[in-house]
Amino acid sequence: MKSTTLFMVSCVSILLVLNHIKEAEAVHVQRRAVCEFNRQFPGKCGNEGSNLCLQDMETKGAPNQKNLRCDCFDHPSIILGRPKRICKCRNHC
Repeated sequence: MKSTTLFMVSCVSILLVLNHIKEAEAVHVQRRAVCEFNRQFPGKCGNEGSNLCLQDMETKGAPNQKNLRCDCFDHPSIILGRPKRICKCRNHC
């Protein structure tokens, strides 16, 4: 009975370790294939901040605009009396 229990616990432990290694490799590959860049633009994000960032990146000539994904963040500092927003964009390298 002890040997059966020990065998079962060993199998489960090995499966958990191997599964964790596969997940870590997948995350590492995914991080390596994504480029990230930030740009500042005047104005606030509002409800359509991501779309505003995509439009601004198109006009400013973002590198490799295919699969471009952007997040918009309002920045508390002010440029010449106007609010600014930060566009954080990612795409496949």
